Amino acid sequence: MFDQLDDKEPLEANKRKRLPFWAMLLIGLVMSTGFTAYNWFLVRQDERIAPKEQVALGSIYKSTNGKGGPRVFYSFLYVGKNYHGDDGVARESVLSNHVAVYLDPDDPATNTLTEYRLKSKQDHQMMIGCGYASEGLAVILALVLWTKRSRTKSTQNVSQV
Repeated sequence: MFDQLDDKEPLEANKRKRLPFWAMLLIGLVMSTGFTAYNWFLVRQDERIAPKEQVALGSIYKSTNGKGGPRVFYSFLYVGKNYHGDDGVARESVLSNHVAVYLDPDDPATNTLTEYRLKSKQDHQMMIGCGYASEGLAVILALVLWTKRSRTKSTQNVSQV
């Protein structure tokens, strides 16, 4: 059984093509730029809702403690219709089965347990952080590509001499 094993297989597996460093930087740059754009959208949405937000009394019907931290699922009644929502919460922040639910009166399905003006500030800070990460990755990517280009040019010059 073991006589048929080929010793070349592990070596071939180790010779797999790997992404170059600049490609990994480019992927990170695209992702952080995407996160920046997404948070920009959230900030605009929160700033639009904040001046007109309404508050409703909600009841927690489920609570979980998963990988992303504690999460509560709640329901609330607004203008005679029942709505549901879920939100991540800090440990020990929910002391009872009732919570204040902040909602968009134009679309009550858009709701949260955090006031929209505070949520806007949090999303704005996240947007700024992602923007700085994008700028940093762009600079590193430019330096990596510049040094790679200058090394290629120097080896071409040496070969021509």
